[in-house]
Amino acid sequence: MLAAVSELGTVHPKQLEARFGKRRVTNAWGVASQATTRALEQLVCRGLLRVARREQGIRVYQVATPSSEPVPVRERLRALVLAVAEVLAPVDERTLTSIAARLARALPKAPAPQVSFRELCAIGALVTAKGDGATYAWPAERVRRAAAPRAVRLLAPFDPVVWDRRRFEHRFGYRFEAYTPAVLRVRGSRGSSSSAERAGRLRSDRRRCYCPTST
Repeated sequence: MLAAVSELGTVHPKQLEARFGKRRVTNAWGVASQATTRALEQLVCRGLLRVARREQGIRVYQVATPSSEPVPVRERLRALVLAVAEVLAPVDERTLTSIAARLARALPKAPAPQVSFRELCAIGALVTAKGDGATYAWPAERVRRAAAPRAVRLLAPFDPVVWDRRRFEHRFGYRFEAYTPAVLRVRGSRGSSSSAERAGRLRSDRRRCYCPTST
């Protein structure tokens, strides 16, 4: 697979079907995916491929350029944690260290995730603040607006704002129930926040889409 991508330059998963076939395998969601796509993703996780761009939402891959000098494991994990913090900022410390623990499992002799978190705070790369009993962190270089713009935004179920379920429930008082057993759901898998409905900010129509109200 790696040799094929190297030969072709940039590769759309469809291009590999003629060479490797259309066999399907079960992915992490429990549904079928193309075996070629799964193999490409595994090569990305190992740092051998990278995503060059997207075409209509589909990832196009190319061979990753190896680093000229090996980066120490401790430094690599700190860089990964900082990148995650940039995407999810402000991110709950527990969420960040949980993600760091999963990343560390792929790195030989990686330090504990709490160690990387404390090191980033000590060197000033991460800033933290407490609110309602939770500690939130964000990169020190992240630009902070003086005031949030007055606008309505539609959030997809996997938007970074929603992805961190712990933070979403803590800040908005609502638990996203897509992964809650159906018999235990209160509002449905993608129901809107009742607190937001009472405030008149959002409503959920019959198709379960997030829509601004008229008030």
